Amino acid sequence: MKGLVLKDLYNLRKYGKTILLISAFYVMLTFMMENATMFAGMIVVMFAITSVTSFAYDSQSGWETYVLSIPVSRKDVVLSKYVLALLLAVAGSLLAMLVGWLNGIIKNTSNFSEVLITSYMLFAVAVVFLSILLPLVYKFGVERSRVIILAVFAIPIAAGFVLGQTGTVPEINEQTINRILLLSPLAIVVCSIVSFMTSHAIYRKQEV
Repeated sequence: MKGLVLKDLYNLRKYGKTILLISAFYVMLTFMMENATMFAGMIVVMFAITSVTSFAYDSQSGWETYVLSIPVSRKDVVLSKYVLALLLAVAGSLLAMLVGWLNGIIKNTSNFSEVLITSYMLFAVAVVFLSILLPLVYKFGVERSRVIILAVFAIPIAAGFVLGQTGTVPEINEQTINRILLLSPLAIVVCSIVSFMTSHAIYRKQEV
């Protein structure tokens, strides 16, 4: 499985340059704006969904057919994609944490514990998002799932906007936040396991 992950990382090297350029743009905006959370979130999500690009490379190169001819189980093939997605989400979260910390130092508003919690929450959101996204990609493919991916992005954003306009957004106190943080590791693990099992079941039934 290690070889499968390294193969994807190697394939993503050229695309990685584009990601770094876009990340540099968001980093610049982070230092320019007062509220850096949104831009840090974009960095994490952008890194996380880069894993989907590996599916496109596999399809273009004919890898999907070749991999079934070598002694690698379909379970390992699926697991490698989840490991790749997790590694990229961690990398994006670490970059967001570094940028947030440096931004705080420059603007003399440094609060490392707050930056750490924010970065972790962004990572948790990215993992949950990937848990929804990856089974969709396995089911519909990269091209056909693009519209669905946009919907996954747009629906929660639109819902938050509507709630904000109507003034019905519930107030979240410190106690609620602490509970969410305590329960989030379990939620991340459960979402990841259910997502992996779903993707594996879909891939196992496919004829490539």
